[in-house]
Amino acid sequence: MAGKRGRVLLVTTRVHESLARRVAELLSSTKYSVQVGVVDVAFPSMITEREICGLGVEDAEDLTIIVPGGSRLSGQPGCYKKARVVKGTMHLKALVDLARTLGLERLRPDKPGELAVGSDWWLVVEEALEETRRDYYKSWCVESFCPPSNPPPILVASDLYHSPREDTVIEAERRISEGADLIVLGYGRDKSGYLAVVKELVDKGFPTAVDAPIETMVGGLEAGALIGFSLDINTLDKVPRRLRSEKAFVILPSSLGSYESRVESLLKTLKRARDSGYEKLVVDTVAQPLLSPGAMDSFLAARVLKKGYRVREPLMLGINNIVELSDSDSQGSLPVLFALAAEAGVSILMVSEESWKTRGATLEARIAADMVSLALRWGSTIKDLGVNLLIHKEKRPDEP
Repeated sequence: MAGKRGRVLLVTTRVHESLARRVAELLSSTKYSVQVGVVDVAFPSMITEREICGLGVEDAEDLTIIVPGGSRLSGQPGCYKKARVVKGTMHLKALVDLARTLGLERLRPDKPGELAVGSDWWLVVEEALEETRRDYYKSWCVESFCPPSNPPPILVASDLYHSPREDTVIEAERRISEGADLIVLGYGRDKSGYLAVVKELVDKGFPTAVDAPIETMVGGLEAGALIGFSLDINTLDKVPRRLRSEKAFVILPSSLGSYESRVESLLKTLKRARDSGYEKLVVDTVAQPLLSPGAMDSFLAARVLKKGYRVREPLMLGINNIVELSDSDSQGSLPVLFALAAEAGVSILMVSEESWKTRGATLEARIAADMVSLALRWGSTIKDLGVNLLIHKEKRPDEP
């Protein structure tokens, strides 16, 4: 692309024109001078060489024509001898991150941008995720743990039950290394040494939550844990006032009925908690196993709270029961559950690794969270992102 500020014509369909103009504006803040050309078809897959040649633009050496990554273009159209005609990214907004990270010079006419740059696409993904995790509206902060009011990003909480027979600290360290944003230390059957483990996790700098009866939860918070699990309207008064503004707390509905009853209960609990001096709250609508008793009400309650009542507190779902009580591979179910939760406005998702089939679920959850965060950033599906959980199957046969 010749010149200090190369000219770009961004080709789009009439359906995507408004999005393309927003992308063009963002691209123009880089080294490119961008205009938009609209072809009279509905979808990118309908754009052929005929539409491209019918644009009626000047064939100039300093011009790059970028068509959608999903178009039928398979090579340089014969009607352009000087201008470069190339495919953009499969997701239009991802083109901005590509331009900022690698530039547009490596785009090709036969492959979408994600494939044209080869393994360097991972650099685009990393930069986009880093910016997403850095620049967002933080609902509140307890030390370094700052959940978003709305996704993205998606934060991963890993539920770990304390057991004196296992080295809980070593297991927590593994889960932090695999992408957990928060360790939720469950009480377990054997309660001996629980608070000592909380203290050790805190001393190692691991963001820690305590999931225990009130008295033990308070002890864990005083030992340095950041978040207490869990309170309902009947237990709010049992937490010492000195902790209510300093620490964060998860609140639950008082009963697990319909989504309407959960919403009503949580709104009442939120109001009383705020009036009682609680400043940092997480709202959990409580996900139950699929079908019986059913998980849908938890997702609907979350959506109504966030989209209808616009509660400012971050929403959380523990999808442990859904995944653990399903004989299916966790790496396949997690991206779908994370995407559904994000649609409902949930920004913290909790997983566990209690059964053999869910071992490694924290790492899988980190990948699923990144997939959903990227899709929300780019306004796309959870496909063709550059990060995936395809383990046993492939998207396409290996190319020769």
